[in-house]
Amino acid sequence: RHGASGEVKITALEDRLSVENPLEAPIEAAEELKAPFVGDGSGLGLAIVEDLCRRYGWSLKLEPEGCHLRVVVMLA
Repeated sequence: RHGASGEVKITALEDRLSVENPLEAPIEAAEELKAPFVGDGSGLGLAIVEDLCRRYGWSLKLEPEGCHLRVVVMLA
């Protein structure tokens, strides 16, 4: 589902970091974001980000929009 061909957009601001990634298919429900991704990767990326956010007191938002997923880490 993730890693479709296309451009990955990374935005860094003073209080947040966001990464927008193209998906192979739209995410239908929030539950899909918690399910393991099927594909060639190890599926550890979001788990590592969630751990870092907990450790440093940051917050994590997942914003699916059509065939794109935006991951936003609020640093403040």
